[in-house]
Amino acid sequence: MADYISRVTLMESVRHVLVNAGPIAHLSSGDVNEPLRGHSMTDRELLVHEAGKGLVLEEGIVALITDSESIESEFGGDSSSNLNFIDLGGNAVLPGFVDCHTHLLWAGDRSNEMRLRQSGMNYQEIAERGGGITKTVEKTRLATSADLMKEGARRVQNALEHGTTSMECKSGYGLSLESELSLLEVIRDLQTQVDIKLHPTWLGAHDFPKNIPRKSYFEELLTDQLPAI
Repeated sequence: MADYISRVTLMESVRHVLVNAGPIAHLSSGDVNEPLRGHSMTDRELLVHEAGKGLVLEEGIVALITDSESIESEFGGDSSSNLNFIDLGGNAVLPGFVDCHTHLLWAGDRSNEMRLRQSGMNYQEIAERGGGITKTVEKTRLATSADLMKEGARRVQNALEHGTTSMECKSGYGLSLESELSLLEVIRDLQTQVDIKLHPTWLGAHDFPKNIPRKSYFEELLTDQLPAI
């Protein structure tokens, strides 16, 4: 399904016909202005079409959901220049996931900190040993925009392959005006190269930089970073 998602995004001018779907989790009441919510989300009959149906997508919009036999009868079973025919082979169809909290761009590796936490060490103790956010800030500041772009694209592709189609992306591992702007610019440039919708967020107050008094950094956030953002 990941490959399918990518192709639909890139080829919205082509009609896509999908047949032999497994369960289709549409999560819809039938009115785009009234999505299912609350107690109605517990009713499977409202949430899911059972297996055996197909879909027709036109200009990136689901135009039709009905039984596969009817769709195959109307559209045939072969692709052409303006029709992309896909047999889903019984795979489920889900709405794209929206990831509303990500730290997409950063450099370095802190995987060893998991062992430290499991051994009983708290975050402050790890930070005092040179770990924590400060370590990531140091590595991120040393990374080039090209390196961050490459790693960001890899993470976005991994998210796409697991069903995410929209994600919020924080800065916050630069902390200085120059580094924070650089991270946001990479997110902006990355948007032109990926199929996921990216929503950048400035997180200049993610932590306090080393060797800068906290009051001074607050003033920098308000007088320098925020106006520039």
